[in-house]
Amino acid sequence: MFRIIVYILISFISGAVSVRGTAFKFEYEKSFELPQKAELLIINLNGRIEVRGVTEKTITIRAIKNVRAVDQTEAERVAEHIEIKAEKQGRRILINTRYHDLADGAESFWNRLFKSDDDAFGSVDFTILVPEECALEMKSPSGAIRVADLVGDIHVIGGSGPVEISNIRGNLSINATSGEIDISGIEGNVDVDVSSSNINFGYVEGAVELQTTSGDKVGTDIKGSLKIIGTSGKTRLSKINGDIGIKSTSGEVNAEQEYGSFHIETGSGNITVKTELLSENEYFFETGSGRVNLLVPEFASGSVNMETESGEIKVDLPLTIRNQSEKKLIGNFGMSGPKITILTATGDIRLAQY
Repeated sequence: MFRIIVYILISFISGAVSVRGTAFKFEYEKSFELPQKAELLIINLNGRIEVRGVTEKTITIRAIKNVRAVDQTEAERVAEHIEIKAEKQGRRILINTRYHDLADGAESFWNRLFKSDDDAFGSVDFTILVPEECALEMKSPSGAIRVADLVGDIHVIGGSGPVEISNIRGNLSINATSGEIDISGIEGNVDVDVSSSNINFGYVEGAVELQTTSGDKVGTDIKGSLKIIGTSGKTRLSKINGDIGIKSTSGEVNAEQEYGSFHIETGSGNITVKTELLSENEYFFETGSGRVNLLVPEFASGSVNMETESGEIKVDLPLTIRNQSEKKLIGNFGMSGPKITILTATGDIRLAQY
């Protein structure tokens, strides 16, 4: 008898695991008339958020409640416990999703027993159209975030979902744990603080500051200073017009700069830099273990101090040597120019023209 009961229970569990329930969707829509320079606050615990700027002076909130349940009746009960609260306070709109307790028995036996469905209590996907001039604050621990075509400051507190921000005139700040970060077309300062995310950013007219524990950083066409603090991950930069500061524990750095100074410190990883040397500020490069390649124009000028503990120093341009030893070289090239320091513990150094 015991074997039969165990067999029945195992069969039931196996059958239950293969059935996640049926997906149900419940639509929601609401709109408000708004003055210019509106403000929008969105809090969504679970689900996607998309916000786009439009020429109208109306905010239109469209949402879909996604619920998995055994049948329509249970789905409706679960959906009733997901409250979408949208209210207007002057020029400010507050949107909040609340998940109330399922105390009326709407929670299915499957959910009570296993608690394994990601959307057992439902998720909410938002598509929101707002006037172009709108400041925005968003909080979404789980779910993709997408914002486009706005004039106003934007602050995003995300979680594990991807974040995509484009065509913004205003300052941008992002705090998240993980998930791909894509930023493009920003006329304002950018501040990103994430734990483990790849960050892609392009065409920013303003200062950029990135802080990340791990993940690759890829940026192009930046008109402003750039500061990156990270633990690990590759960094690839191109068409940078501004001072560049990078500090990391490990990871390769490959950068092309049109104007500005450099300050790079990394514990391990190769550094390859192509720069015009147009700034009067110091250029500083240091890596614990890795090669350093500095490429400059044919008619560039500067004074250079290169040191390596266990590597070779190679110079492929006309250089006036002022001091030289096996692991150290000090000299000048061109007429005059900025001070350049290149240091590596275990790696080669190369100074050349491109």
